[in-house]
Amino acid sequence: MGWPDFGNFSDSDILVWHIPMQSGAMPVLDAEGFSPPGAWVEALNAVSRDIRCLQYGGRFDSSDLVWELSIDGSYTVGLGWLRPGGSDNWVKRESISMDASFAVAAVWAAGVAQAELTGGLEVVHWPSTGWNLLTAQLVDESPVWIDTSDGSVISNIGMLCEAETNS
Repeated sequence: MGWPDFGNFSDSDILVWHIPMQSGAMPVLDAEGFSPPGAWVEALNAVSRDIRCLQYGGRFDSSDLVWELSIDGSYTVGLGWLRPGGSDNWVKRESISMDASFAVAAVWAAGVAQAELTGGLEVVHWPSTGWNLLTAQLVDESPVWIDTSDGSVISNIGMLCEAETNS
């Protein structure tokens, strides 16, 4: 199965990888023979698992979404997602290093995804236990979801669906 046409969203000074949100859907495309940083792939896979759970106020279907991970000439990470045909796309670039650990990458990616969902055209409160949004944080060097109402740890990032099932 070939990759759908997503359009051209990058320029020549940026390495870009497209990573499907659904595990096993398609292999990671590498940029110019370079593999993406493993910690970032692991972090995006963790957030992809979580994005299916604890959605309120609307439903967000990530089944055909693909992450766009990019690294520019200053080794700064850009992150976004897109759908086939170029709809529902965005990219955020911040001063976060391509050498970030899995934990740091997971917290940042989760926060970026949450901001896009809660502030997008179709508002989806994610992740949420109803009234309160959870927030991604590092606790004891582990990436976790925190309940903002009481500060309790709900789950590790990547394990949110299991926490939802057990609650």
